[in-house]
Amino acid sequence: YSLGDIKYLDKILEKQLGILNTYNGLHPQIDLNNILNIDTIVGLENRVIPALVEAELTGIDIDWTAYYALKDEFVPLYLELLNKIKEVVINCDKLRPALMTATLFGLDYKVDSKGKLFNWASPLQKLKALQILFPEIESCDTHVLQSLQGSHPIIELLIEFSVMFKLKTSFIDVLPGYVNSVTGRIHSNINQLVSTGRMSMDNPNLQQIPRKGNFGKLLRALFTQQ
Repeated sequence: YSLGDIKYLDKILEKQLGILNTYNGLHPQIDLNNILNIDTIVGLENRVIPALVEAELTGIDIDWTAYYALKDEFVPLYLELLNKIKEVVINCDKLRPALMTATLFGLDYKVDSKGKLFNWASPLQKLKALQILFPEIESCDTHVLQSLQGSHPIIELLIEFSVMFKLKTSFIDVLPGYVNSVTGRIHSNINQLVSTGRMSMDNPNLQQIPRKGNFGKLLRALFTQQ
Protein backbone atom coordinates (compact mmCIF):
# COMPACT_ATOMS: atom_id res chain seq x y z
CA TYR A 1 0.00 0.00 0.00
CA SER A 2 2.73 2.47 1.00
CA LEU A 3 5.01 1.51 -1.89
CA GLY A 4 2.19 2.08 -4.34
CA ASP A 5 1.87 5.66 -3.10
CA ILE A 6 5.56 6.57 -3.39
CA LYS A 7 6.88 4.65 -6.39
CA TYR A 8 6.54 7.63 -8.74
CA LEU A 9 7.64 10.41 -6.39
CA ASP A 10 11.33 10.25 -7.36
CA LYS A 11 10.43 10.51 -11.06
CA ILE A 12 8.20 13.49 -10.36
CA LEU A 13 10.99 15.07 -8.34
CA GLU A 14 13.48 14.67 -11.21
CA LYS A 15 11.12 16.37 -13.65
CA GLN A 16 10.36 19.21 -11.24
CA LEU A 17 14.05 19.82 -10.55
CA GLY A 18 14.76 19.83 -14.28
CA ILE A 19 12.17 22.55 -14.80
CA LEU A 20 13.32 24.56 -11.79
CA ASN A 21 16.98 24.34 -12.80
CA THR A 22 16.18 26.35 -15.92
CA TYR A 23 15.54 29.29 -13.59
CA ASN A 24 18.61 28.73 -11.42
CA GLY A 25 20.51 31.55 -13.08
CA LEU A 26 17.73 33.98 -12.23
CA HIS A 27 17.55 32.90 -8.58
CA PRO A 28 21.07 31.79 -7.56
CA GLN A 29 20.19 32.17 -3.86
CA ILE A 30 17.90 29.13 -4.08
CA ASP A 31 19.56 25.76 -3.59
CA LEU A 32 17.58 23.65 -6.05
CA ASN A 33 19.55 20.52 -5.18
CA ASN A 34 18.17 20.53 -1.64
CA ILE A 35 14.85 18.68 -1.90
CA LEU A 36 13.76 20.14 1.46
CA ASN A 37 14.61 23.76 0.62
CA ILE A 38 11.69 25.81 1.94
CA ASP A 39 12.29 28.44 -0.73
CA THR A 40 11.22 26.11 -3.54
CA ILE A 41 7.91 24.53 -4.43
CA VAL A 42 9.62 21.15 -4.51
CA GLY A 43 11.06 21.68 -1.06
CA LEU A 44 7.75 22.73 0.43
CA GLU A 45 5.91 19.81 -1.13
CA ASN A 46 8.53 17.30 0.05
CA ARG A 47 8.53 18.65 3.60
CA VAL A 48 4.79 17.97 3.94
CA ILE A 49 5.03 14.35 2.72
CA PRO A 50 5.70 12.85 6.20
CA ALA A 51 2.53 14.43 7.58
CA LEU A 52 0.45 13.13 4.66
CA VAL A 53 1.95 9.66 4.97
CA GLU A 54 1.12 9.61 8.68
CA ALA A 55 -2.45 10.78 7.96
CA GLU A 56 -3.00 8.03 5.36
CA LEU A 57 -1.50 5.28 7.50
CA THR A 58 -3.33 6.40 10.65
CA GLY A 59 -6.67 6.52 8.88
CA ILE A 60 -9.93 7.46 10.52
CA ASP A 61 -12.42 5.58 12.64
CA ILE A 62 -16.21 5.61 12.46
CA ASP A 63 -18.87 5.29 15.11
CA TRP A 64 -20.51 2.25 13.51
CA THR A 65 -23.46 2.20 15.90
CA ALA A 66 -24.32 5.72 14.81
CA TYR A 67 -23.65 4.81 11.16
CA TYR A 68 -26.22 1.99 11.08
CA ALA A 69 -28.74 4.15 12.94
CA LEU A 70 -28.21 6.87 10.33
CA LYS A 71 -28.62 4.36 7.49
CA ASP A 72 -31.87 3.06 9.00
CA GLU A 73 -33.15 6.63 9.08
CA PHE A 74 -31.89 7.57 5.61
CA VAL A 75 -33.13 4.66 3.47
CA PRO A 76 -36.89 5.10 4.16
CA LEU A 77 -36.64 8.84 3.44
CA TYR A 78 -34.78 8.13 0.19
CA LEU A 79 -37.47 5.68 -0.93
CA GLU A 80 -40.19 8.11 0.10
CA LEU A 81 -38.58 10.80 -2.07
CA LEU A 82 -38.56 8.45 -5.07
CA ASN A 83 -42.27 7.81 -4.51
CA LYS A 84 -42.97 11.56 -4.38
CA ILE A 85 -41.18 12.03 -7.70
CA LYS A 86 -43.18 9.16 -9.19
CA GLU A 87 -46.45 10.68 -8.01
CA VAL A 88 -45.57 13.99 -9.65
CA VAL A 89 -44.84 12.17 -12.92
CA ILE A 90 -48.13 10.25 -12.77
CA ASN A 91 -50.08 13.47 -12.20
CA CYS A 92 -48.30 15.41 -14.95
CA ASP A 93 -50.06 15.29 -18.34
CA LYS A 94 -46.74 15.86 -20.17
CA LEU A 95 -44.49 13.47 -18.25
CA ARG A 96 -46.90 10.61 -17.70
CA PRO A 97 -47.32 9.54 -21.38
CA ALA A 98 -43.57 9.70 -21.99
CA LEU A 99 -42.32 7.99 -18.83
CA MET A 100 -45.13 5.78 -17.54
CA THR A 101 -46.87 2.68 -18.82
CA ALA A 102 -49.77 0.56 -17.56
CA THR A 103 -48.87 -2.71 -15.84
CA LEU A 104 -50.82 -5.39 -14.00
CA PHE A 105 -50.16 -3.43 -10.83
CA GLY A 106 -51.05 0.02 -12.13
CA LEU A 107 -48.81 2.70 -13.63
CA ASP A 108 -45.05 2.27 -13.49
CA TYR A 109 -41.98 3.63 -15.24
CA LYS A 110 -41.39 2.42 -18.79
CA VAL A 111 -38.79 -0.24 -19.48
CA ASP A 112 -36.04 0.47 -22.04
CA SER A 113 -34.74 -1.89 -24.72
CA LYS A 114 -32.45 -3.55 -22.17
CA GLY A 115 -35.27 -4.25 -19.76
CA LYS A 116 -34.35 -1.51 -17.27
CA LEU A 117 -36.78 0.95 -15.72
CA PHE A 118 -36.45 4.68 -16.26
CA ASN A 119 -33.75 5.90 -13.88
CA TRP A 120 -33.63 9.43 -12.44
CA ALA A 121 -30.01 8.83 -11.46
CA SER A 122 -29.04 8.72 -15.14
CA PRO A 123 -28.13 12.26 -16.29
CA LEU A 124 -29.06 11.42 -19.89
CA GLN A 125 -32.47 9.99 -19.00
CA LYS A 126 -33.16 12.81 -16.57
CA LEU A 127 -32.26 15.42 -19.20
CA LYS A 128 -34.53 13.82 -21.81
CA ALA A 129 -37.39 13.78 -19.29
CA LEU A 130 -36.88 17.41 -18.27
CA GLN A 131 -36.67 18.51 -21.91
CA ILE A 132 -40.30 17.39 -22.23
CA LEU A 133 -41.12 20.21 -19.82
CA PHE A 134 -38.30 22.60 -20.72
CA PRO A 135 -37.16 22.03 -24.34
CA GLU A 136 -34.61 24.84 -24.10
CA ILE A 137 -32.37 23.29 -21.43
CA GLU A 138 -29.16 21.53 -22.49
CA SER A 139 -28.13 19.98 -19.18
CA CYS A 140 -29.61 18.90 -15.87
CA ASP A 141 -26.75 20.18 -13.70
CA THR A 142 -27.61 21.52 -10.27
CA HIS A 143 -27.31 25.19 -11.30
CA VAL A 144 -29.76 24.56 -14.17
CA LEU A 145 -32.28 22.90 -11.84
CA GLN A 146 -31.92 25.73 -9.35
CA SER A 147 -32.69 28.26 -12.08
CA LEU A 148 -35.95 26.37 -12.76
CA GLN A 149 -37.18 26.29 -9.18
CA GLY A 150 -40.86 27.16 -8.88
CA SER A 151 -41.61 26.31 -12.50
CA HIS A 152 -42.70 22.69 -11.85
CA PRO A 153 -43.15 20.57 -8.69
CA ILE A 154 -40.61 17.99 -9.89
CA ILE A 155 -37.69 20.45 -9.88
CA GLU A 156 -37.39 20.81 -6.09
CA LEU A 157 -37.74 17.06 -5.69
CA LEU A 158 -34.96 16.38 -8.21
CA ILE A 159 -32.64 18.85 -6.50
CA GLU A 160 -33.22 17.00 -3.22
CA PHE A 161 -32.80 13.66 -5.01
CA SER A 162 -29.40 14.70 -6.40
CA VAL A 163 -28.14 15.42 -2.89
CA MET A 164 -29.54 12.24 -1.35
CA PHE A 165 -28.36 10.04 -4.24
CA LYS A 166 -24.82 11.40 -3.84
CA LEU A 167 -24.87 10.70 -0.10
CA LYS A 168 -26.29 7.22 -0.67
CA THR A 169 -23.93 6.02 -3.41
CA SER A 170 -20.73 7.77 -2.28
CA PHE A 171 -20.97 7.22 1.47
CA ILE A 172 -23.95 5.53 3.11
CA ASP A 173 -23.93 2.46 0.86
CA VAL A 174 -20.18 2.03 0.55
CA LEU A 175 -18.36 3.17 3.70
CA PRO A 176 -18.17 -0.33 5.26
CA GLY A 177 -16.41 -1.59 2.12
CA TYR A 178 -13.52 0.83 2.69
CA VAL A 179 -12.69 -0.48 6.17
CA ASN A 180 -9.22 -2.02 6.34
CA SER A 181 -9.43 -5.59 7.66
CA VAL A 182 -6.26 -5.16 9.72
CA THR A 183 -6.72 -1.72 11.27
CA GLY A 184 -10.51 -1.55 11.29
CA ARG A 185 -10.22 2.02 10.01
CA ILE A 186 -10.74 3.84 6.72
CA HIS A 187 -7.54 4.91 4.95
CA SER A 188 -8.43 7.39 2.18
CA ASN A 189 -5.82 8.22 -0.44
CA ILE A 190 -4.54 11.79 -0.12
CA ASN A 191 -3.49 13.18 -3.50
CA GLN A 192 -0.91 15.87 -2.92
CA LEU A 193 -0.26 17.27 -6.40
CA VAL A 194 -3.32 17.61 -8.63
CA SER A 195 -4.33 19.95 -11.44
CA THR A 196 -6.58 22.05 -9.19
CA GLY A 197 -3.58 23.16 -7.13
CA ARG A 198 -4.96 21.75 -3.90
CA MET A 199 -5.03 18.34 -2.26
CA SER A 200 -7.78 15.85 -2.97
CA MET A 201 -8.92 12.51 -1.56
CA ASP A 202 -10.31 9.32 -3.01
CA ASN A 203 -11.35 5.82 -1.95
CA PRO A 204 -13.39 7.34 -0.36
CA ASN A 205 -13.42 11.08 -1.02
CA LEU A 206 -14.25 12.26 2.48
CA GLN A 207 -13.78 15.88 1.39
CA GLN A 208 -17.06 15.64 -0.53
CA ILE A 209 -19.24 15.03 2.50
CA PRO A 210 -21.44 18.17 2.47
CA ARG A 211 -21.24 20.63 5.33
CA LYS A 212 -24.85 21.69 4.91
CA GLY A 213 -27.99 19.64 5.30
CA ASN A 214 -29.06 17.37 8.12
CA PHE A 215 -27.61 14.15 6.73
CA GLY A 216 -24.35 15.80 5.71
CA LYS A 217 -23.82 17.00 9.26
CA LEU A 218 -24.76 13.59 10.68
CA LEU A 219 -22.30 11.88 8.30
CA ARG A 220 -19.48 14.18 9.39
CA ALA A 221 -20.30 13.47 13.01
CA LEU A 222 -19.70 9.74 12.44
CA PHE A 223 -15.95 10.16 12.09
CA THR A 224 -13.89 10.00 15.26
CA GLN A 225 -10.23 10.64 16.10
CA GLN A 226 -9.83 7.75 18.53
